[in-house]
Amino acid sequence: MDLGEGAASTRDLRELLVGYRSQRKRRLEVPSVVELEGFRGEAARDLGAAAHDQAAVLGLKDEEYPARLRSIDDPPLILFIKGDPSCLQGGNPIAVVGTRTPTGYGLGKGFAIGSYLAQKGLVVVSGLARGCDTAAHRGCLKGRGRTVAVLPSGFKAIYPEENRDLAEEIRLNRGCLVSEYPPGEKPQKHYFIERDRIQSGLCDGVLVIETMVEDGTMHTVGFALSQGRKLAALGHPPDLASHPAARGNQKLISEGVALPIGNERDLERFLQAAGSR
Repeated sequence: MDLGEGAASTRDLRELLVGYRSQRKRRLEVPSVVELEGFRGEAARDLGAAAHDQAAVLGLKDEEYPARLRSIDDPPLILFIKGDPSCLQGGNPIAVVGTRTPTGYGLGKGFAIGSYLAQKGLVVVSGLARGCDTAAHRGCLKGRGRTVAVLPSGFKAIYPEENRDLAEEIRLNRGCLVSEYPPGEKPQKHYFIERDRIQSGLCDGVLVIETMVEDGTMHTVGFALSQGRKLAALGHPPDLASHPAARGNQKLISEGVALPIGNERDLERFLQAAGSR
């Protein structure tokens, strides 16, 4: 949506941001009138920062708000989008996620799968984290596809810092950065978990490259299952079966909650089940 002068729902967006600020800073107490006025000032600055960077701002009731995300139990009230927001609407998005400390095998497969999905015309969604996420984004860009990075911060506080150039490359190649946090918001520990529900919520399916049994990726897995998204997990050769980064995948596959991905035919079967084919 255009945030320039005369934008029809700028006032509504400002009030949503006031609610955001109030909820984040005073979860249990009712804010005072003085505090609410302060939140309104912060909301105006947030919208001004987004407009300055030519970022779109969507409220939950806006027609352009991603339909898949609107359908989840706890959709973000507001989204900041830097880049091309059209890739959130179509393209049969698939989330490709995984641990920050993958094996070399996982890194290679993450890159290859990201590239494969791009060449099939599918949008790749991930979290811009080190490891599997970075590999998936870069593979998609290599395949000349569109990729979406869901951030645990505002887009002015990219995390990790080393992926700032990657974030810009995503934006310049018809992808986008997405966050429910205002532009200058720095990452907080619980933001990473909150971000994970958006990754799965934007997508038809979630593909796990590698995860330990206790890993942040498992939050995305949990959200995917609760949201009714199809789930797949990369299988590993015997020599990597005991590696910690493979054990989470093995658990998901053995318990029957994730389709195993061992070859291109498996991947196509997953895409069909997810409705992306």
